[in-house]
Amino acid sequence: MSMKNDAIDKLVASAEYPWIRASLQKLGELKENEFFGLDSIIPRALNGPLPHEKLTKSQRIKIADRITALAKELAAILYEVHGDKEQFREWPFAFQALIDGMALDATLDFRESNGNPDESDVARALEDNDGDAFLSTRFGIYYALMYCLPETLETIADAAQMWKDEGSQPLSKPNHKNAKRLYFIRALTEYFFRNYDKPQRELTLRLTSIYFNCSDLDEAALSNLAPITERMKYLSQMRQKAKKAKLSQASRS
Repeated sequence: MSMKNDAIDKLVASAEYPWIRASLQKLGELKENEFFGLDSIIPRALNGPLPHEKLTKSQRIKIADRITALAKELAAILYEVHGDKEQFREWPFAFQALIDGMALDATLDFRESNGNPDESDVARALEDNDGDAFLSTRFGIYYALMYCLPETLETIADAAQMWKDEGSQPLSKPNHKNAKRLYFIRALTEYFFRNYDKPQRELTLRLTSIYFNCSDLDEAALSNLAPITERMKYLSQMRQKAKKAKLSQASRS
């Protein structure tokens, strides 16, 4: 059995789960599946820091500068191949054929990643390879790769510099006996703040207690261990903007 299934089985079997589920239902969001997204964040949080989170500051700076330089260089070369921003871009045919194949593969992968069509609206919409949703997704990806790749690379260059300045290691003491617990707490705190605009301290503490000994913790301790960061605030604001844009679009249709 996978770690993901093990983690969720442990959640569902816990005495805390009925309270956790009821609390999430009251929040009124994230109803994509019966676990309210916990089946994604919990296994990831239990896995510990991601590769980029393990980098030291000096390593991050070096890598970010290299990404920026290479992305800008490649973007400039691509403009030479198919024209600059003011011109219609026309790739050589070899590029077009391979990019089209990549767009098709990406659409199929995206459909598969959304699970069973009987359980997923997205997978159901993409089920027909000749349907409007499938073709729109496929050619949307194709368009982005064909006509927006230099700008994408320039955005990556800008993002690398932002990451260089704002990135951080989530754990200052990765070998501490409670390092895994601390990472789990911080990952859940960010997840809840990003999606609910609040850190949900009690929810985080109860979830953490399912996988770790929390006899020495309370909600006040979590506030010190996992404070609200500027990154969390930024992600929450982006979610709110996307939500408003979606509501605005729905009102016009």
